[in-house]
Amino acid sequence: MDLAMIANNPFLSMASREPDSKRSHADLLGPGFVAAFRTHQMYRSRSALGQYTTTNHNREVRANYIRKNGRLGRKYWSWTSFLAGLSVPASLLDFCNMALRAFLLATLALASPVVQRDAELVKRQYPPPNHNDFSCRSTTHPNPVVLFHGLGATYYEDLNQLETYLKTQGFCTFSITYGAYPQFPYVGGLRPIADSAAELATFIRKVKARTGASKIDFVGHSEGAFQTLYVSKFESGISSFVQRIIAIAPPTHGTTFANLYTLSYIGGDLTNGLVNQILNTVGCAACADVVTNGPAVQRLNSNGPIVQSGNQLTVLASKYDELVTPTYTAFVNETGVKNYHVQDFCPNDPVGHIGEAYDRNVWAIVKNTLSDSSKIGPDVCTYGSPGR
Repeated sequence: MDLAMIANNPFLSMASREPDSKRSHADLLGPGFVAAFRTHQMYRSRSALGQYTTTNHNREVRANYIRKNGRLGRKYWSWTSFLAGLSVPASLLDFCNMALRAFLLATLALASPVVQRDAELVKRQYPPPNHNDFSCRSTTHPNPVVLFHGLGATYYEDLNQLETYLKTQGFCTFSITYGAYPQFPYVGGLRPIADSAAELATFIRKVKARTGASKIDFVGHSEGAFQTLYVSKFESGISSFVQRIIAIAPPTHGTTFANLYTLSYIGGDLTNGLVNQILNTVGCAACADVVTNGPAVQRLNSNGPIVQSGNQLTVLASKYDELVTPTYTAFVNETGVKNYHVQDFCPNDPVGHIGEAYDRNVWAIVKNTLSDSSKIGPDVCTYGSPGR
């Protein structure tokens, strides 16, 4: 069995019809699990409206799905049928995506040592043009901008469209995929936060040396936003040449993953320890690092201020973020820090955690902040991707 079972599953076309701004990280995890789940929910909701006969349509879809995907497809269908019947919230699906993404991709990598479709996965994610052009110089925006992607993502996914947008606005941008395991290099942000921070610091020093810039700006999303704070605080010498930091939806004080992680304490420290062990075992040490009271969270919030001397921090969150919860925990409550909700500027924008990377209101705030503009919000607000 190889990646084809996941990449070619019959429901992928449903997910891929969504615009890039609405795609979740799960679309490359294994649309088998996620799309089967969504299909169950779709049929249930439509049958409630009298548009479908649930039994007949589910039989047909189930038969086609299992015929295409075999034994693992049967397992997907059984589990997702159960979850859909329970009306599982989207936040739980997103939490499962992060754990299952690491687990499934690691399993597939072991089952098929040579994954021939890696190049196709990269191609489908639309890498930004002229990536990492060290000859780039900008008179209007002299600071190179280094972008840090989120958990389970890559440099050509998550912040790739924001990076392309910043290029069109005259910025010189740079990014890498960090925190990936060697056996599957196209899923980043899974390694321990400290390991990824060291990797990012090496790249940042390279950007400074190759461009000759005296100052560098950071933009990060989700785990990448956490890394903008962590790297500047703990990686030697980095903070001395960082000027602006824009952290989009960082789990600064840890996340409960929409209160789901809190459930791990149901049996006390024992069950919580087991959850952390599982997260580490499936290859997502970063997940355990950024939960409430996770090792990286505790380190970031102790031993002095988060923001280092000379660094200008702006934290941007959404009131509808379903993963960094409660949403105010993204903020850094220190002198000089600017903490904003997207809705402070665009009250009707329902954008959620993943969508913040693709939200044009967020892009405008990022651009204006990097430009030291007196106007922070966009000239015209758009409608973001709700709850995603």
